[in-house]
Amino acid sequence: MTSIASGDPHFIFRTRDQIVDHLLAVILANTKKQVGVELEAFVVDQNSNPISRKTGQRLFYQLAEHFQNQGYSVNITTERIGPLAGEAATKLSIDNVGAVTIEPGYQFELITLPSEQPEDVVKNLQLLRAALIQCSQEIGHTTLFEGYSESFADLTPGGIRARDIQWSDYYKTFPDGPQQTLRRGQYGTASTQITLDSGGDKFNEYWSAALLVEPALAIGLRQKPDRLNIIKEGYGKIIPGQVDPITAAWKAESPRRTLEFIVDRFLDLHVPFVPNNNGILVPQPLDMDGQPPTVFDLMQEGRLTGLALNNIGGFLYSAPALRNVVYGLMEIRSMDSFPADSDGSEIKISAALALTRNLIYNDKNRRALLDRFAHFSAAEIEFFHRCPAMPNRMTALKAHIGHNGGSMLIKDVVREIISMGTDDTVSAAMGQNGHARYNGQALRSRPQGSEAHAAQRWNDALHVQPPFLPSHPTTRFHRAPYALVA
Repeated sequence: MTSIASGDPHFIFRTRDQIVDHLLAVILANTKKQVGVELEAFVVDQNSNPISRKTGQRLFYQLAEHFQNQGYSVNITTERIGPLAGEAATKLSIDNVGAVTIEPGYQFELITLPSEQPEDVVKNLQLLRAALIQCSQEIGHTTLFEGYSESFADLTPGGIRARDIQWSDYYKTFPDGPQQTLRRGQYGTASTQITLDSGGDKFNEYWSAALLVEPALAIGLRQKPDRLNIIKEGYGKIIPGQVDPITAAWKAESPRRTLEFIVDRFLDLHVPFVPNNNGILVPQPLDMDGQPPTVFDLMQEGRLTGLALNNIGGFLYSAPALRNVVYGLMEIRSMDSFPADSDGSEIKISAALALTRNLIYNDKNRRALLDRFAHFSAAEIEFFHRCPAMPNRMTALKAHIGHNGGSMLIKDVVREIISMGTDDTVSAAMGQNGHARYNGQALRSRPQGSEAHAAQRWNDALHVQPPFLPSHPTTRFHRAPYALVA
């Protein structure tokens, strides 16, 4: 246990229980209550073509200069992408704000620093978003914050990281197979993700609460079903375990039991790239069906090191997901990328942050949520997760759930979940005069203090100003390890 709990990157995991023990130690040590946001965007030129790799590099350095000029210290991470291709900027870190990275399709991802205060997260998101929009315009490009762009997926050259190029080579190997649907799901989608701490000894409750929050937010805030559909269709044909919700953990009685269900899913994951002892991601051989090895295969072969396990969380796209196994972080993943409001405020993201925090971190609200829907079965929770991707929104809203303890319409389930997360903290963050909007329709509020008051104040998110800018910018460069390109 000593070497496992210490996070030895070269420790070889040989059993399921060893993985559970390791993750449990990480989870129990994480008792923070911070939140963060990751927001993805498409960047296109004046002809609506995806940004090129070369211009994308220019944009990275334009962003670095932008934040330097405002007084921030920045750090540019570069990665050597091949013996002849040289190095490329793959991450821009901005002190006290967050970071900008790239996704496999060359979507730009804005990552805020985590904070216990949602308003601090929103401030940093506003800074990052405004910088990306301005710097894109300065090089003749436009930013698009939306869930799915088929044209972007079809035309993008793909990302510039070594693993991105490896993905591109993988897709070229199967020009006419279902892998092309997977490519569109990976290259043509952009989402909003909320990062959460895992709750220590309350992890099982956090996970169950997140299983309810995920589809409620997706239905309540998402505009179209396109992104979830292409993801489910693409991964569903090849590696469905990466995206299906882990509903077996619904109402699990302990953190360990929850982790056992998650680890079972881990073991089934197909892993296309595995880091060697030097941290270099190496493409894995494909079987006759074009599949890379599973985590179970790596464990059986004695190749599941601590380093490999830490990398595996990045391949789990379930909703919610345990994505960062080093620090024990969860993600809410079902929402589309959202544009900012006309005045620069972040109404939808502010609401999602505050409500997620109130429903998962607040002990009283979380337990009330779990008690209210305790009669739902794991199969019904899975059905709830399928509803946001239904092409016909009204069909989803009028579907029934909870047959064993009182049948409810999906729209009423969502309404109640949002209502239960609306307390004084959310009211203060969202303003005083707004009314909730559910799929574009205003909800009629009930009096505050009533037993099940309606969700409200979603439309008046606090419009915050950028924080104080430090006066001594510095630039630091960090080189990532050489990564082999097949």
